[in-house]
Amino acid sequence: MTTPAFPSPSGSSTASSRLGATNACFDAPKKSTISASRSLSLSPKGGAFIRHWKAFEGNLYSDIAGHCTIGYGHLVHHNACDGRSSEGAFKNGITCAQGAALFLTDSGDKVNAVRNSVGVELTQFEFDALVSFTYNFGGPAFTHSTLLVLVNSGQWTKIRAEFMKWVHAGGKISKGLINRRKAEADLFLLGIY
Repeated sequence: MTTPAFPSPSGSSTASSRLGATNACFDAPKKSTISASRSLSLSPKGGAFIRHWKAFEGNLYSDIAGHCTIGYGHLVHHNACDGRSSEGAFKNGITCAQGAALFLTDSGDKVNAVRNSVGVELTQFEFDALVSFTYNFGGPAFTHSTLLVLVNSGQWTKIRAEFMKWVHAGGKISKGLINRRKAEADLFLLGIY
């Protein structure tokens, strides 16, 4: 009987050795002056993961936080839709193709926010989880968050609890955000899309 080969939990915390494993079982990721994570992009699975939580809506609507939105969660402006000029381009709705184009632009901005603020090596699924979180709350919220501090200091055992602090919308706890944060934590820690 052969013993399966598992990655060594000490001294080999490269991105590939953490793939598919609970990160808490491994050493903190290696810090670098220029993070290898800066070369990562949102994967197709990561994009599908985000779109699962942000279903396409072709007409303007106010999201659960009360902000005017369209497409796959594209923020038109803060506060409810009320006919202001920023809504003009969307007043007749958008097509799926236009929604996809907005999603690519919006997710690209979130990818850059994660790339520019994370200073440790990440696996693809860790990166995708952070982009999903940032897509939901925005780059400034992520770059000033305790979640980022925990990621950059490799405190994997505290990551799940930190994700679960971000479940409020419009001053209320949202069941949808609870489910999304659980899924993002599972994606970050376990690679479960």
